[in-house]
Amino acid sequence: MCTPVLETLSSLLRFDNIIIDEAGIEKLEHLLSPFWYGINQLAPLRYDEKTAMQINNLMDLINQCSIVVTVVGDPKQSRPIGISSKDPSAIEWVIKGTPSDTLRITHRLHDKISGLVDEFASYGGLKSSPEVASRRLNLYQIPGIEYRKIINPEEPVTWVDINGEENTLGFSSWAHEIQAKTYAKLCQPLAYASRNRSIVVDTRYTGQAQLISHYLGQMVLTDRVRATTTT
Repeated sequence: MCTPVLETLSSLLRFDNIIIDEAGIEKLEHLLSPFWYGINQLAPLRYDEKTAMQINNLMDLINQCSIVVTVVGDPKQSRPIGISSKDPSAIEWVIKGTPSDTLRITHRLHDKISGLVDEFASYGGLKSSPEVASRRLNLYQIPGIEYRKIINPEEPVTWVDINGEENTLGFSSWAHEIQAKTYAKLCQPLAYASRNRSIVVDTRYTGQAQLISHYLGQMVLTDRVRATTTT
């Protein structure tokens, strides 16, 4: 979940495992959400003075409560706005205090979105790390024009893979077929492992929720898994 989505979730919801995305641009306090939405796997937790002495930061506290959280983000992104320009982002706090892995495969942005980001952030040309530079999609169109086009949510936007091949247009500008199919496939082992528990896939876009529901129906999972939207 992205932190803006948290404001729209019911306060009664609880999750066994939480994935927080875009932690590179979030503050440390945004990592407090697992305490509200996460399930304490050791509850009721008994106070142990020796264990309490080993808690040095927020990540240690989350671990001691046995709350399962996966945090995803880019530590090289622009840091969140804070009192000090040196304030670490949420992902930097996580890297300092917990085990972490670095993704070696990066899927680059679609040309139109690249143009928008490039102009908005005044990069003067988006640059990739050496590992992914060879797969970088070239921007052939003028960013200024694309900036005005990308804002229209009714205009379908095509998606491309790392080979530059376009996917079929979806229900809306934010319906991504490959992503929706992947989510549905991930729900199969989750539904099997969770037995009688219900599963909710929460996405911000109606078109994506419809597409995920379509694939869940093909896998006969609609009685256990539901795709919904916060918009």
